[in-house]
Amino acid sequence: MKNTSILTHQPINYLSTLILFLITTLGAELSAQSFAEPIMNPFGLTNVTESALPTFVDLDLDGDMDLLVGEADLSTGLGKFNYFENIGTITEPQYAESQINPFDLSPEPFELLVPTFVDLDGDGDMDLSTIAIGDNFIVIYRYYENIGDSINPKFTLFVDYPYGLDIGGIPVYVDLDGDGDIDIFADSGLGLLYFENIGSQSDPQFADQVEFPFGLVADDYLLANSVDFDNDGDIDLISRGFDADLYFHENKGTVTDPEFNSTVQILIELSPYGENALPTFADLDNDGDMDLLVGEDFGNMQYFENTEIVSTNEQFSNIEVALHPNPVSNVLEIETDSYVEKIEIYSMVGKLINTYSGEVSTINVSNWKVGVYVFKMWDVDGAFITKKVVKE
Repeated sequence: MKNTSILTHQPINYLSTLILFLITTLGAELSAQSFAEPIMNPFGLTNVTESALPTFVDLDLDGDMDLLVGEADLSTGLGKFNYFENIGTITEPQYAESQINPFDLSPEPFELLVPTFVDLDGDGDMDLSTIAIGDNFIVIYRYYENIGDSINPKFTLFVDYPYGLDIGGIPVYVDLDGDGDIDIFADSGLGLLYFENIGSQSDPQFADQVEFPFGLVADDYLLANSVDFDNDGDIDLISRGFDADLYFHENKGTVTDPEFNSTVQILIELSPYGENALPTFADLDNDGDMDLLVGEDFGNMQYFENTEIVSTNEQFSNIEVALHPNPVSNVLEIETDSYVEKIEIYSMVGKLINTYSGEVSTINVSNWKVGVYVFKMWDVDGAFITKKVVKE
């Protein structure tokens, strides 16, 4: 194992220096977000032993969001994975009793396990990466390949420092330059690092790290997850300050050439919920906005429902578009009185799925994965509109 000497506090405190959120977006400028009062351990979730480090994923591709929670046990030094399968629906989540280290996962003795999912090899199933933090402040970047199929996951024994990367912090996976493959952001607590994928969607290869790219500067806002939030087609940043609050950094660039605004605005105050609170976002009730789940030091999880739907650019466009049926299983019909010059379709993690030019009235989605997609449609004047479509 390789030591990475970047920690100056106890491992649990180091987590506070790892939390910055990259938000994949497809639509307009950020609307004011309104979150309901938190509910502790909702939907059948139970607290875990100590620190709860959650991440959402549709691991069985049934259209609803499951949950994997990395658990720290500082008394024994043995971290573990808690998997909560969503046995509810896409609009009404309900979680089964947790499974410990399922799918052949083998975490090995480490105090903290911070999980993140990504299809890094482009084979259609979700792989798992973690940051493992243990004795002597060792921080290891670790990767578990999913060798099961798209609905029956099975993970290999982990590989330390995959692709030769020593990222030093929680990885944020996102196609930041719009070229169809997954790039990596990470924040070690000493610097925000960017690793461009110069390989392909199925064979990733990473360039040397670039520190503080795209106009980002060193500050007190630090990095960690990805999610669709405000719908404008480029990648914005949600950061977590040392006060545990969340802040919004707008991308003033484009989907292929990002440039981040250093001016921030507060998104939500999380200070009362612990300095090591780890937030993760998902549209749990399928109402078009991103809800928030926060794991805490003592193993509880607080749920904040987003009560205000994020706006799109509909109010800035003269395009009238109807997409039906929605949800759709086979063929999506597109009805509009305007001439749509181009359609781009994105996944909920910001990946460009397909582009259509000219007049299109139907799209066959029968081979698409179950999930939510964002359609971005332009007219000849450059005005555009975004619509979300659910594939059953």
